[in-house]
Amino acid sequence: NIIVDGITFRHTLNNGISINKSSNITIRNCTMQDIGVTGIVVDGQNNLIEANTIYETGRYCIQLKGGGNPEDLTQSANRVANNHLYNFATLNNMLYKTAIDLGRVAANKTIGDIVEYNIIHGQPNAYGIIYGGLDNIIRYNELFSVTNDAADMGVIYSGRRLNEFGNLIQYNYIHDYAPTFAARYQIQG
Repeated sequence: NIIVDGITFRHTLNNGISINKSSNITIRNCTMQDIGVTGIVVDGQNNLIEANTIYETGRYCIQLKGGGNPEDLTQSANRVANNHLYNFATLNNMLYKTAIDLGRVAANKTIGDIVEYNIIHGQPNAYGIIYGGLDNIIRYNELFSVTNDAADMGVIYSGRRLNEFGNLIQYNYIHDYAPTFAARYQIQG
């Protein structure tokens, strides 16, 4: 039950904000610039990340790590909405370079999270959103100018885990991505 509103975070070697096993936290109207790792890390339930501007991060802009329980399908129910995310994943030694990690590295603990109305752009060698977990929703986002200088990637991406299901992707606007010969380099929206 904490609200962080209108604060600027700059020039740190670590994360901007980490929410760890907490609930009902709101982070809104904040600016995060030149963050060494991730702008906002969320591990908890019913948290809201809204109307922030996050750029020049070493890894992710926003990482949703969980809070749910895949054994009984308890939802984490976090929401990421109306954020402007760009020039992210500036470190070159990373496996997943992305603006939003929606449970991809969280062992299916993101359940029922919503990512919507975000604008993501400005990283030619990265994903826009990677996702995993269960019953998450990715909708109404605009993604552009990502994966332009890459191969075997997707603007919104997941891959090869049989225990991730029920995720819904709808009504996203994906444009100006991939190299000129996208099919050759296996780049998909």
